[in-house]
Amino acid sequence: MYYKVMVLEIKADYCLAMADDGQVLRIKKKGEMKEGDCIYVLNEDLYSGKPEEQPEKMQAIKISKKTLNSIIAVAAALMLCLSALIIPRITDKVYAVVSVDSGVSLQVQLDEKYKIRKAVSYEGSVSEEQLKEIKGLQIDEAAEELGVNQPQTGNTILIGYALEKENDQQQERKLKTHLQELFSTDEALYLKGSKNDIKQAERDKQTLGLYIAQKALTEDQIEEVVDDMSREDVLEMVKKQPALMKNDAVRKALEKDEKAAKKTKKSNQRKVEADDDDDYDTDDDDDAVESKSKAAAPTSKTDKSKKPTAAPQKNNDDDGNDNDTDADDEAESDDEEEND
Repeated sequence: MYYKVMVLEIKADYCLAMADDGQVLRIKKKGEMKEGDCIYVLNEDLYSGKPEEQPEKMQAIKISKKTLNSIIAVAAALMLCLSALIIPRITDKVYAVVSVDSGVSLQVQLDEKYKIRKAVSYEGSVSEEQLKEIKGLQIDEAAEELGVNQPQTGNTILIGYALEKENDQQQERKLKTHLQELFSTDEALYLKGSKNDIKQAERDKQTLGLYIAQKALTEDQIEEVVDDMSREDVLEMVKKQPALMKNDAVRKALEKDEKAAKKTKKSNQRKVEADDDDDYDTDDDDDAVESKSKAAAPTSKTDKSKKPTAAPQKNNDDDGNDNDTDADDEAESDDEEEND
């Protein structure tokens, strides 16, 4: 059995040392041992001042004040070392993952301040040297490696992004806005992913953006990953992304969607034509009713005009004759009175 120990104090005949498990051992003094040396010792290297003492079992040891101070100093040093290893892991925890597929294919892990913790290029379009150079930079400072300043080619820049912390829509919008300001182009398509998408993309050794796009197209989830564009516009941009169009599953999904769109269009067109026919028939019925009304109107008007014109003429003549007869009778009566 062997022990890994640190020399704490050197005595005249032996040394005090601390093992990894915290035991304080007495070991034989050898060579030019110094306090603070880390060495390996065997059972036979353990010091035993009395024959009855067993090397494996340590009896209580009186520790001097100097030795105790040394132990405290060593413990403090160990704590500092552990802190140096643990604290960066806590503060530099991965906050988000962003991928870019355009002329280059690059994926970066970001901390909460958008500083690059790790970068990877699955297709090898970015050299290992460049990947090391951008580590520790702000994402804006790695614009050249991300292809921000490349001339526009008409091809879609596919940008995937996702937070390690789920269900934080405010921070998702903040990250997306930052990326939109960084790339500042209409040729970019931004796809929102999840923590699970990050894991699956890493497992498949592909960028986050490509994984999200393939999943959204094949599972018909476009509206879930793109919330500020119509479905038709998204599909048009996908067709302009060379890396996506190399994928058989993506091409089949696009073909299926096109067939469904054509079928829907024909169905809508037939419905419109049927509605137009119904409107045409209604107009014909209205015209027929209106024609019948016009044909019947003159007949009733003529009958009404004839009746009042005949009656008044007859009454006027009778009244005139009666008046003349009455006048003649009165005149004859007057003449007879005068003769008498």
